[in-house]
Order: sequence, then C-alpha cells, then structure tokens
Amino acid sequence: MTGFPIVGIGASAGGLSALYAFFDAIEPQPGLAFVVVTHQHEGQPPLLRELLARRTSLPVMTVDAPTSVEVDTIYLPVPGSRLVLSDGVLRGPDRAESGAIDQLFHSLADHGAEGAVGIVLSGMGSDGASGLERIERAGGLALVQDPTTAEHDSMPRAAIATGAIDLVLPASEMPTHLVAYARSFPTDDHTHITRVLGELRSQTGHDFSNYKRTSVLRRLARRLVATKCEGLDAYAELLRHDPDEVDALLSEMLIGVTSFFRDAEAFDALQEALCSGRDDSAVRVWVPGCSTGEEAYSIAIALCEVRQQLGAQFPIQIFATDIDVEAIQRARIGWYPSDIAADVSEPRLERFFTPRDDGFLIRKEIRDLVIFAPQNLLSDPPFSKLDLICCRNVLIYFDSILQQRLMPIFHYALRSRGLLFLGTSESVGGFTDVFHPTSQKWKIYRRGEGSPVLVARVPVLADPVRRPRRADARAGLIERLLLKHLVPPTLVVRASGDIVHIHGRTGHLLEPAPGPQSKFNLFDMAREGLHPYLSTALREAADSGDARRSGVRVRVNGRHVLVDVHVQRTESPSGELYLIAFDELRIDDARDHGDEVGRVVELEQEVRRAAHTHLRTVEELAFANEGFKAANEELQSTNEELQSSNEELETSREEMQSLNEELKLVNAELHAKVDELSRASDDMKNLLDATNIPTIVLDSNLDIKWFTEGAKRLIRVLPSDIGRPVGDLVSSLDYDRFVADAEEVLRTLVPRILEIRANDGEWYLLRILPYRTTEHLIDGVVITFVDITATKALQDTLRHLDSLSGFNIQLFGQDRDLRYTWISGDLFGRTPSEIIGRTDADLIGSQSAALDALKHEAIARATPLRRSITLDHVHDVYVVPIESASMVVGISGLIVAGAS
Repeated sequence: MTGFPIVGIGASAGGLSALYAFFDAIEPQPGLAFVVVTHQHEGQPPLLRELLARRTSLPVMTVDAPTSVEVDTIYLPVPGSRLVLSDGVLRGPDRAESGAIDQLFHSLADHGAEGAVGIVLSGMGSDGASGLERIERAGGLALVQDPTTAEHDSMPRAAIATGAIDLVLPASEMPTHLVAYARSFPTDDHTHITRVLGELRSQTGHDFSNYKRTSVLRRLARRLVATKCEGLDAYAELLRHDPDEVDALLSEMLIGVTSFFRDAEAFDALQEALCSGRDDSAVRVWVPGCSTGEEAYSIAIALCEVRQQLGAQFPIQIFATDIDVEAIQRARIGWYPSDIAADVSEPRLERFFTPRDDGFLIRKEIRDLVIFAPQNLLSDPPFSKLDLICCRNVLIYFDSILQQRLMPIFHYALRSRGLLFLGTSESVGGFTDVFHPTSQKWKIYRRGEGSPVLVARVPVLADPVRRPRRADARAGLIERLLLKHLVPPTLVVRASGDIVHIHGRTGHLLEPAPGPQSKFNLFDMAREGLHPYLSTALREAADSGDARRSGVRVRVNGRHVLVDVHVQRTESPSGELYLIAFDELRIDDARDHGDEVGRVVELEQEVRRAAHTHLRTVEELAFANEGFKAANEELQSTNEELQSSNEELETSREEMQSLNEELKLVNAELHAKVDELSRASDDMKNLLDATNIPTIVLDSNLDIKWFTEGAKRLIRVLPSDIGRPVGDLVSSLDYDRFVADAEEVLRTLVPRILEIRANDGEWYLLRILPYRTTEHLIDGVVITFVDITATKALQDTLRHLDSLSGFNIQLFGQDRDLRYTWISGDLFGRTPSEIIGRTDADLIGSQSAALDALKHEAIARATPLRRSITLDHVHDVYVVPIESASMVVGISGLIVAGAS
C-alpha cells in the first residue's frame, strides 16, 4: 500500500486526444499517482512523455528500471514494454500475460488493494476490460470514457459490457471525480458508521461491523462518490429509503478478488503436502469465501493431479461457499473469459477446460467435484471431518476478533492432521499450539491435537432485586387498628436472619449497621444484649417450632430494657419463615444483689442451653458433613458421567449440524441443477415446436423416450405410450422397414436417410441418427421426418418438362405483389433488366389476367398450382408459393414457352 490512490490509465488508437482532455483538467496537486499505458510498438520514439508534459504541470517519468511510486507523478512505460505494480514499485513483468492494460490493472487490483483506480479511454479491441472488472471487485474505482465521446469506442464498450463499472464519463470530467474520491474518505466516525452498517444489517441480514475499518471506509467512500452524498449521516438516511442503494452497498462490501492458481508455487507446496501420507480414503475440502469459483476449481484440479500422481482413485468432495449469491451462480456455470490463460498453464487448459464462446468452460468431470451453495462463514454451522480448508485472502478483511473466532471453528472442522491453506498475508495468529506450519512461506498449516483457547466476552447479569409487595390499600381500618394496638412489634425473618417484614415500632430494638445496605439482617441490626438470645431462639424454633425467652436485658440509649422474646416457625410458599414478637416489660434500673444473682442464674441457664445447642449442632454438622461428603462423591461421579455424556451429545450435535449443512448445500446444488434442466427442457420444447419437424427419440431397446407434437401426424402415439416399443404403434407411412432400419442404425451407428411416402400421398425425408449423450455414449436413436411433398411435386414437374422438346423454359420469382424479383431468361420479348420490379400487367397489359389469377390463387391457397395458359408463346405455367415463418411471402415457378 502506498497511502494514496494509484490511477492506471489505458488507451489505444485515438487515445491521445482523450489523454489531453484528461490531463488538461488535472489540478496541480491532486493527491494521486498516474500510470499511463498505451499500445505503442517497440522501437517507436518516446513522444508521449513530451506531449503530456506540455499539457500538465505534474512531472512525467518514463520507467526503464524498478521505480517507487510517488504521489502527484505520471509514469509511462518504454514504448513496446509493459508495467506492473508490486509492493509500491513499478517494474517490467516477468512474462507477458494478456494485454498490456489488463496486466497493469491486474497488478493494481492485487497490490494496490482498495486504493486502485482503473480508467479505460478510447481504443480498439477489448484490452483493459477484465482488468477493470478485477479492480472493481477488489474495491477500487473503475471509470470508462463515454463511448459517444471516444474516437474509437471498442475498448470502452467492452469494459462497460462487464457490468463492473462505477462511472462512465467524458475524459475531461474524470479528474473532478477522482480528486473527490481521493479526498472523500469518510472519517472514522463510530456513530455514523455504526448507523450505516446497522441499516445494511437490518435490511440484508449481513453484519459487517467486524470487518477491518479501513476496508469499510474505502468502500463507503466509493458509494459516497457514486451517490454524491455529503457525508455518512446523509448516506445512512439514503439507505433507509432506497433499497437499490442497499443492494449496491452490499455488492460493494462483498469482496470478490480471486483467480485460478493464485501464487502457483503455493499450489505446488499444497500438492506436496496432500501427497504426504495419502491413502484411498475420500478427501473432503471446504473453500469458504469462494467468490466466483476460481479457487475451488483450482483445488479440484490440484487434487485430480495428486490422484493421478499417486495412481490412486480416492473420491473427492469439495464444498465451496460464499454469502454472495450472484457469485455462486456464476461459479456453478463454470465459464471464464479467455484471459485466464495467463493463470492456467496450457496443459491444464487442454485437460480440464473446453473452449467456449471466446472463453473456457470447466469440464464436467471437475464441475461435478464441487458443490456450490450460499453460506455465512461467521454464523452458519461449519462442515466437519475435513481434510483441507482453503480460506485464502478472506481473513485479511476481518478484524482480530473475527479471526480469533474463526480459528477454533477451523480446528474443529478439520480431521486430525488436516490442512489449513491461508493467503500469503494471513496467519493463524495466537493459535500456533494447534496449527503447525507445513509451509511457513505459503501459509499451509497442519492441524495439531489439543483444544484451541477461544476468549469469549460473556455479559454479567445482575441478580434480580426482590421488591416488597405493596400493602393492600383496601385493608380495613379496624384491622389496622387491631394490629397497631393489640399486636406487639413483630418481625418476619428467614432462617438466615434476613428480614422479610416488620410490624410495629422496633427502632429501639434494631439499629441498621453503618454503610450501604444491600439487605436488612436481624443479627446485624440487633442491639446490645439481644443478639445471643435471638440466635439460640431461632435454632430452637427451627427444631421445635416455638421458642421463648423472658426478661432479656437489652441496652437502649444508655439504659437497659427487659423484653420477652417469642419465636414461632411458620410455613409459606417461599419456604420457612419465623415470626419474632417483642413484648417490652419495663426499664431495668435496679442494681441490687438479688437482681444480680437472678441475672447470673439466667445467664448460666442461657450458657448451658447454648452449650447444649452448640454440641448438638456440632454433632449434626459432623453427620451432615459425612452425608455431604458421600453425596458429593456421588455427585462428582454423576457429574463426570454427565460431562462425558454431554461431550458425546455435543459432538453428535455438531456432527448433525455439519451433516445438515452439507445436506442443505447438496439440496441447493440439486435445486439449481433442476432449475437449469427445467429451463433447458423448456427451451428444447419450444425449439422443436417452432421447427414443426416431427421427431421421435427411442432408447437402446427402441422404446419411445419422447416425441414432438408433429410426430402424432405420422405415428399414432400418445403421452401414455412413453416406454412402449415403437413397433407396437400404428403409423400412416408406407414403410415396413421402420424397426429394422432403426435396429441397423443402432448396431452400425451409420445414419439412415431415405424418402418415404405417407398413406395420404405426402412425401417425407426420413433421417435415423444415433442418439449420443454428453459423455459420448450411444443411448438410442433420433428419428426425424421432413415434409418434401412440394419438392417431390416440383421434381415431377421438372421431369415432365424435361421430356418436352421444342419448348423454352423460363424460371422466375415474384413477391406477394407479383413484382418480378428475378428471372432466368427473356420473357414476353423483354430482357431480365426490363422485367425485374415490374408485374405481368406492366409487361403485357390486359392479357395478364389469366396469369395473375393463377398466381393469386397459389398465394391464397398456399399450394403449388400448374395450368395451361393461352398466350402468345406461353403453353404451360407452374407456380410454387414461398413461405417464411408460416406466411407466404411470394411465389416462384416456371413458364414453358413455344420454340423460339
């Protein structure tokens, strides 16, 4: 990357005036670099440098050695040479591939990334078209000169025909858009970008939020230029109301840069790795992000070559997926332009491709190895038990978060020692413990054992806050008064001491602890002297259901208060609850000896009860611990069994997901093929119906496979007769060797052509041909009947006329208006030049009535007619109507005249 856009300009014949118009409009510091390639032959003087230097203030340089690209500079090749870009350096290519303009554009797409711009100006031929398409697919900008302004429009029209063009403009208007493009990159405004990507996700279902931000900004810049929006905020608003722009942005974000055998040495290294330890088991491959299929077909070809090299016959199954549905459809067709010869060697082209329509079609043996289907790599389940994953130059468009998510997925999907094939600018990141390099240079890794560590961000959920119920506003006044005056202060607590409800005034007995309050607990709030009694009373109530403590001495505001405490256990829908009632007796200010003795006795009793309770609690705790220990061991054993079962279920679930994904892909592939076959069947039916030629196809047993409607005129066949021997059917043909001749053609493969007559007197030309499948196998015969009745009649007439002596014969043709269009000799004493374009009435006046009547009758009846006409030197006339598209457009015929 250079940090500024590099503009490749291609021009040919008549391109000089377009270059003048372009550079006349360039401002002094556009922030761009320009590489201009024209079709100049070797040895021509380098005049273009001087000519362009007169039209612009930018420096113009001729590249005759590797040169680093600088901003605001124009670069030209030496006449007859080529230029390509690699790592920011312009140099001559290692070999000539395709056209000079295409080769430059290809290098810009591969090494200039989203900063590449391609421009095609006036020129002859189609050089630059495929390169411009690659630049556009790489995320660059593609411009073409308006053909109406070009001196030679072949190159611009060929580029426009690719459909991968951003703007079509006169050359003089391009600089304005280029400078706007270079300066219109949106700032990395998180809010507006999030809004744009959110609109795209909500309307298409595809999330690009974790794509590399620079790639996203570059593609948004292209759409801002194309839509003339002032900023991302305005563009987001446009997306809300324009579904067409949503489709355009989605197409922009779907990066489709690919080619056959990209980095040929990498495929050599891959084949070497595939040969290592290879047996006859099936090879399963996944190619995510396959785009238009070049990479998937390259893998298929490489595997076929490995199979041949090892002399093995292992099955090959390749799953090629992408979220770009249009790209998948193109991949299924398997046709590629002729410029793939630059990437595919001649032997591979001859063996695996078929020349077709100025391009190449993948042979069926390779096409059948690959299943193409839409799939989202980031959200859909992966495949499993794979021997190879080829994911080249896909990760470079994802941020580190997505790359970390994908590596464990790839590790799961591969078999033990399976291969991961990445692009030269990609790596496994921090997962080197489970992916070991087979070829560090070409980024081929072998799956290791162990489990990759995947860091996932799990949201922390706060515990729900229990809210107290609101008091019933409709409670009766009497009930409130009774509760207030007759029921002592009461608490409802849990066994842990957490307070559920408070009735009455308890502030002199309970005091909140200092600091934030997440909950209210009885033991934290009990005032001095109350805590030990409450603790023992709660434990006693838990055992017996009821506990009482009398005269509990509680310190309140420097004084002591005697309180009776009553604790009662009760059941509720939410578990056990305890009601604690406080009955205040009096303020204790006494300090006499008797009270002290009573107090000591009371405390001793409380200590004994506490000791007894403590001992019992310890015994219960020990017993409970033993039970817990045994239960824990059982739970641990059960947990291990459950964990093992869960792992088995998880593995089965993942395998089922993977199998289901494979079935979905196969189903999509079969659905596409059924659609193709249906369309082909419709096309074939319409073609045969339009030709109106009776046709019957028989299988190798001479049973009927299918037939056209016209065949019913000659053989009494119905749709229910499909599968019946043709010999069982009745025909209207005077032809008893029908079955014998069909068997002879099937045996010898020599076509049979003969004339036969129907019972109604019509004649047909019968053709019996072998039926060949696309695999060049013979699977029956094809029989056609061509009506030659008119031809036979004309032949009979000619034979009759040939027998006549002393007569001259003139052949002629006339249109529907009976004007002569041609004639073989003199007629009515006039030469052909005097006859052509005129009618019989023009030539012989009123004597033409009989002739005109005969000819009009032939046209009206659309049938040949012959009649003797009494005119000077005319004895006999034969007229044949001429039909075109089931309509009579004229007549032809002959006139027999007397001896001259």
